[in-house]
Amino acid sequence: MHSYTIRDTRDRHSEVFEQAAIEPVLVTQQSQPSHVIMSADKLLCI
Repeated sequence: MHSYTIRDTRDRHSEVFEQAAIEPVLVTQQSQPSHVIMSADKLLCI
């Protein structure tokens, strides 16, 4: 699972969403897990 800071997520959103289409992406805030971004297709498979 790739990991991005909230700032990276904002600054590199195209890259983050491209990666999220492949696998869930972990977003961190102050070095702590904050959110997970994943495609709707992956979510529906859970």
